[in-house]
Formats: sequence, C-alpha cells, structure tokens
Amino acid sequence: MDTGGLGWWGVLIAVFGGAIRVSTPFLFVSLGECLTERSGRINLGLEGILVMGAMSGYGVAYLSGSPWLGVLVAGIAGLTLGALHGLVCSLPRVNDIAVGIGLMLIGTGFAFYLGKPFHLMAFLVEVRDRIGQSQLVGGTGAAGTNPPFN
Repeated sequence: MDTGGLGWWGVLIAVFGGAIRVSTPFLFVSLGECLTERSGRINLGLEGILVMGAMSGYGVAYLSGSPWLGVLVAGIAGLTLGALHGLVCSLPRVNDIAVGIGLMLIGTGFAFYLGKPFHLMAFLVEVRDRIGQSQLVGGTGAAGTNPPFN
C-alpha cells in the first residue's frame, strides 16, 4: 500500500480546486450584477458579456502574442456591451429584462461566430501534429490514395 500518496483525498482536493478555478469568473459577474441592481437596473445579458469578453480577449492575445493586450481588450469588450445595455435601458419605455436577454443572445452568438476560426485553427494544428505534415500537403495519402490537398 502506498502511504506517500494522497489517495482519495487527492481527488477531493482536485475537485474542490477545479470548482474554485471554474467559478471565479462567475463570482466576478455576480459581484458586478450586485452593483448593477443597486443602481436600479437588471442586466440579464451578463453571460453574453462574459463570453464576448473572453472570446475577444483570447483572440487578441492569440493574434498579438501579448496576454496583457488580451486582458485589456476583454475589459473593453465588457465595458462596451455593459455601456450599450445602460444606454439602451435609459431610453423611455424600454424593458431591462428584454434588452438583457437580447444582449445575452447577441453576445454569445457573436462570440461563437468570431471564435470559430480559432477553434478550427486549433483543430487543424492537432490534426497536423497527429498525422504529420507530409500527409496534409503534397504527401501521399493513406493506402495509396491521392493526397487531400493538391
């Protein structure tokens, strides 16, 4: 019996650590919503704002190579969508809940639309690493077939 390892305690510690790591962004969003509700508004578009900020920050950090520029752009994206919600809701006869739900749909949809090339790029890099560069471009295909990209 191994007395030096953590055993089942290691699993519990890993689950607890993962829960804290994954829930941290949602805690920040909840804190922001508490401040928003104190001002008299309800913003149900926070998930869309979170996803749009994350995707724009990832894209800029990936393309520029600077993680701090990605953090800055993520903050600017969140600020822009939050200001959009505030400006639209300040108009007369506008429902906060409807605008928030629309903002959530627009933010998540736009983030997934803009993030698709990054997911495709990561997939192609993984495929290239698994089967080798020679089979992707100008090499011979499997079992004597023609290469896929001629």
